[in-house]
Amino acid sequence: MIKAVIFDFDHTLYDRDASYDRMAVPFADELAAYINKNLSIEELTALMKKADHDGAYPHGWPDVYACKVKAGIFSTIPDYEVYMKAIRTHQPRTITLWKDTVSTLEALKKRGIKLGMLTNGGSASQRDKLSNTPEIIPYFDKILIGGDLPAQKPHKIAYHAICEALDVTPREAMYVGDHPTNDVEGSKLAGLTAVWIPYVKPFPSGVTPPDYEIAALSDLLPLIERLNEENQ
Repeated sequence: MIKAVIFDFDHTLYDRDASYDRMAVPFADELAAYINKNLSIEELTALMKKADHDGAYPHGWPDVYACKVKAGIFSTIPDYEVYMKAIRTHQPRTITLWKDTVSTLEALKKRGIKLGMLTNGGSASQRDKLSNTPEIIPYFDKILIGGDLPAQKPHKIAYHAICEALDVTPREAMYVGDHPTNDVEGSKLAGLTAVWIPYVKPFPSGVTPPDYEIAALSDLLPLIERLNEENQ
C-alpha cells in the first residue's frame, strides 16, 4: 500500500527547458564578457538546453559546464566558479513548474497521500529555489534537503530520513525522480518504489532500473490507485 509519495525537486517538479528560456537573457547579460557574440539569444538558448541534456548525468553541473564549453557557448571560457555564480543567481528566479505539478500535488493530497520532498544540494541554494516556487510548499508534509542530512542521495540514509519524517516505512513510500542513480537506483535499493520521470533518455545500462516509468506527473495518481487496488 502506497501511503506516501516523495519527490525529487530539480528536473522533476519543474520544466528545466522552460527555465532556460527565461534564464538565457539574464545569464548572457551577466556573462557578457564571456558569451559568444556570434550567437543569437535563440541559438544560445538552444545550445544551453542541449548541453544541459548532454551533461545532466552522471555528475550534474560540472558536466553541464563542460558541455557548454564544448558547444561553443563561450568565446572566452569563464572559470567554473564564475559560471556557477551566474547559474545560482538566475536559475532560482526562472524556475517554471510543469503545467500539471500543482494539480498533481492537489489530487494526491485529496486522496490522503502524504507528500514529501527529498532534494540534493546545499541548504541555501535549494531553499532559494523553493522560495521561488511558493505555490507548491503548502502541499508538502515534509521537505528535506540533502545538505542538511548526514548523507545525500543516493545513500539510503537520506531516503530513510524522509520516510521517518513522514512516519511511513520504505515499503509504503514511492519516490519520483529523474536521476537514474540518485533517484531511481538509490530509492529502490533503500526499499522504496522507484518511479522514473525521464529528463534524458535512454535509461543507462548498468544502473538498477525503475519499478515504473511515467511520462508526466499526472500519471502518478492512476498508477498509485492501481497499485493500491492490487494490494488490498
